[in-house]
Amino acid sequence: MAHALYRRCEGISIQEMDGELFLADDENGSIYRLNVIAAAFWRALDGPRDLDAIVTLFCQAFPEQSPAELRRDITSLADRLEEEGLISREAA
Repeated sequence: MAHALYRRCEGISIQEMDGELFLADDENGSIYRLNVIAAAFWRALDGPRDLDAIVTLFCQAFPEQSPAELRRDITSLADRLEEEGLISREAA
């Protein structure tokens, strides 16, 4: 999906403890501990966003990293979160 909007799925509870971010799927009871990068991605989804906007945020935060590498990593992360049912994407 070339121009997709990513958004947080409904039914996901968020808990921050000791500086770490945890997500809980209210439907199946699964709990996820997000690493620093995944937590930053989750926080960037404070509303629907396209991948380009998210990658731009990460490029600004990590200027020493190549944009192509960041795009690859962020795309992989988005795919994993979508597979787990934590985020969804739809055509823009």
